[in-house]
Amino acid sequence: MEEFDPRNHSYAFRLTEKSCFALANNGICSLKLSSTDAQRIRKNERVDPKASVMYCRELKDEIEDSDYLNKAFPIEIIKNNCEHHSFMNGQHRTCIAKQTGMKTLNVIYQVADYQCPYCLGTHANVIIDDKELYKAGGN
Repeated sequence: MEEFDPRNHSYAFRLTEKSCFALANNGICSLKLSSTDAQRIRKNERVDPKASVMYCRELKDEIEDSDYLNKAFPIEIIKNNCEHHSFMNGQHRTCIAKQTGMKTLNVIYQVADYQCPYCLGTHANVIIDDKELYKAGGN
């Protein structure tokens, strides 16, 4: 494992409306909501657990409070030759770190001599760069 600064990289995520609150809610990340707004939404939502308003908020607290999660399920990042980073494991944790400005993640880091799924047009449907979410084929 090595230390990795998640702030200054672009990522190819395999997220959908069923696994990301922001994609299910017009690009509004649950981490950007106030606690009051998040609790109000939580009372009424009926979605897949990973797309719920609380999923990333609670995962963020777990990441900050304990290193157990990263030791038990290490983040595995691949730097592709297109300069995007893709994942074997840990895309939600990396997105949370990027969105909240965390300076360090412990990851298993690999370099690959191929393009990411986003650039190839397969499997990845979201790219994040400079804290913005873009759907594949979008602006």
